[in-house]
Amino acid sequence: MQIHGFADASEKAYGCCLYLKCSDNAGNHCSNLLCAKSKVAPMKTVSLPRLELCAAQLLTRVAYEIISKMQLKLSKHHYWTDFKVTLCWIKSTSKKWKTFVSHRVGEIQEKTSLTEWFHVKGSENPADIISRGCCTTELSRDTLWWHGPEWLIRNEENWSVIQQEEISNEFVDMPEQKSLSVNGVTTSENNLIIHRYSSIKKMSRIVAYCMRFKSNCLSRKQNNERKNGFLLPYAIKQTKTIMIKIVQNHYFFREVQQLQTNNQVLKKSPLYRLIPYLDEAGVIHVGGSLKYAASISTFRRHPAVLPSKSIFAQN
Repeated sequence: MQIHGFADASEKAYGCCLYLKCSDNAGNHCSNLLCAKSKVAPMKTVSLPRLELCAAQLLTRVAYEIISKMQLKLSKHHYWTDFKVTLCWIKSTSKKWKTFVSHRVGEIQEKTSLTEWFHVKGSENPADIISRGCCTTELSRDTLWWHGPEWLIRNEENWSVIQQEEISNEFVDMPEQKSLSVNGVTTSENNLIIHRYSSIKKMSRIVAYCMRFKSNCLSRKQNNERKNGFLLPYAIKQTKTIMIKIVQNHYFFREVQQLQTNNQVLKKSPLYRLIPYLDEAGVIHVGGSLKYAASISTFRRHPAVLPSKSIFAQN
């Protein structure tokens, strides 16, 4: 014996109906209406997707109450809806949706299993009779209402069930989806390396290997064109600028931001008297009138600013 429940809604009403399907060893099947329940749609305007979800919730409550009192050994429970959005809501975590949908999906998931929900065509949904209405004369001879869809008495292999993946692929932006506000916090862990080694030479080689690894990962070139083997002198020399930036971003983080924004530091900054400036690589250098002294090398005219606590200054 199996229980099959159907839910449907319209702008005027929503409801559900339960069917008991029985099968014997000879392969005979029969299906009959067990019970049904309907509700009038609220006077306050509610969207059709929400009403469809209310119908699914009503089906869940009715089935939960009826099945617990039947005291029958049921092999399977199947719940059907012809609204694909409702099915996607039910098959996803309730935290993903706004309050109205979240509460109802949570109750449905608590009382039923996600694997018990399926999609049915609107023309084969007997609950559609509840949502659109029907006169008693037509209802008395309506086979769909009294026995469910025609395929219900067949074997499950002959059911035209749409897989959940096919339904999910139809919807990119689901209605009632909760908007997530993400607060991004950027933490710089580059400064950890300057506290880990006391030798600039050793640290330079480690940073050079790290930069090579990063370059190889981001590169789309062929494997035989990627960098490997021993480090070349120029690769170690390039790490000097990187390490200086690591030190400066650690000790002079505010000054770097001020120079990037206003090209000058505040008067209360300890670097103010040095007239600092940022070069093209983003390194802070000492400014001043020595820029016109052509006889002195550029590095001596405008040395990079380093704190006294740095291993660069100690070495």
